[in-house]
Amino acid sequence: MGKLAILVVAGLFVAFWIGGSWLKPDDGPPPRPAGVPAEAVWARDGKQPGEWIACSPGTRYAVWACQIYDESGFQVHSGNYVMESAPGSAGAAPEIRYRDGDVIHGANGDLAPSGRHTDFSRDGRQTETNFPVRSAG
Repeated sequence: MGKLAILVVAGLFVAFWIGGSWLKPDDGPPPRPAGVPAEAVWARDGKQPGEWIACSPGTRYAVWACQIYDESGFQVHSGNYVMESAPGSAGAAPEIRYRDGDVIHGANGDLAPSGRHTDFSRDGRQTETNFPVRSAG
């Protein structure tokens, strides 16, 4: 019984230690690196490293041209996104929260990838991905 109690206490200690790091409040954005546009927002969901995301209106309604930078300021992605608005927020600028895979999530809707996107690597390689061209609606 003594060994079981020690294992239970050790297990609880590890669970609280790990859980405490997950529950730790976000410290906010790091200092903005040189080269990251002033309009870029720090986006982080708590599960993945954060990134700077800058989106500006594209040439068509509800299309946003977005550039994504890592924490150091290196541009890792570029492409057009179409706003899939939450009810009552059509036409509003995206309130970016985080990126999960190919989709940028916002408080007022999601930005879905549309058309050609480019991923940049630190060794100078670029990878192109063509997404279906979406229209707002």
